[in-house]
Amino acid sequence: MTKKTKIIVLITAFISIGGILSFVRFPKAPEPFLSDRQVIERINSNFSEAQPMVIQDQIFLDDTHVFVPFINVDNGYGMSFWVWKRNKWRVASVENSGQPQAWNGEEKSLIMWNIDPKDDISEIRVFMKKDRDFMVSDGIATYQPGIEMMHSIALNGKTYGVGRYPDNWRLIFMIRMGMRQFLSTPLTEMAI
Repeated sequence: MTKKTKIIVLITAFISIGGILSFVRFPKAPEPFLSDRQVIERINSNFSEAQPMVIQDQIFLDDTHVFVPFINVDNGYGMSFWVWKRNKWRVASVENSGQPQAWNGEEKSLIMWNIDPKDDISEIRVFMKKDRDFMVSDGIATYQPGIEMMHSIALNGKTYGVGRYPDNWRLIFMIRMGMRQFLSTPLTEMAI
């Protein structure tokens, strides 16, 4: 091979590698979400114990997160959480029970559930509780009162869904914890 041919091959290889890396590394807008069949196949390949049979719904929590409630082969009620990551829809987690779960997004905090209708539940009550606290530092005494709040979500005959936490709960935690610590603390540690 001549020197000119080697340079052309080398340049072509660098451009090809650069193109592949830019496709993989640079995020792009989320594609349409998967079909029910694709969701079932991906859950079964990653979480064989879940065995979904019927996908009940696909609920977008935001542009890059999706809540998917399902009924499995044993007529159990479960749910899966999906995220758009590295240019692909990926299973973030799968729950075999429909117990309420918290999700803390950047702009909103949500609670999701998928409850067996045989349980005959008409509402979900979520409690936020903080014990009172007293401390002395540098001779200054500080008392923080306890907080106990309840939020009720009416199911209205629906076995699955997404409900929003009250905005004042987020405000209380931002004031109590400071904005930086609040934004880095998962909601599951703060409430429920």
